[in-house]
Amino acid sequence: MRPYKHYDAGLIEDVVDGVVGEEDIETEDYPCSGTMKHWRWRSQMNEKNMEGQIRQAAHRFLDLDGKFLKSREPLLEKLKERISPGWLKAAVRAIYNSGGRIEPYPGHA
Repeated sequence: MRPYKHYDAGLIEDVVDGVVGEEDIETEDYPCSGTMKHWRWRSQMNEKNMEGQIRQAAHRFLDLDGKFLKSREPLLEKLKERISPGWLKAAVRAIYNSGGRIEPYPGHA
């Protein structure tokens, strides 16, 4: 879920979205079941963090009002609906390009 990782963002996105699972073996360079479980765990643990950072970046760069920041509408879900496949890459790019980061081990810092 970070730039320049070993696996393609599309594969990580498919695992997180449940499109690809441990029973699907497409290539010899396929992640093990532990790696897939870790990606799903990281995605769940970072969901609120990613949501907040995307909201903050959109507020800052699109000059949206305070009402937007307080909105309960989930931006990650909207992103998944509008950019699929590719939502993960777009989310990570927005977060890192705005100075944010995704925690490798959320809750363990």
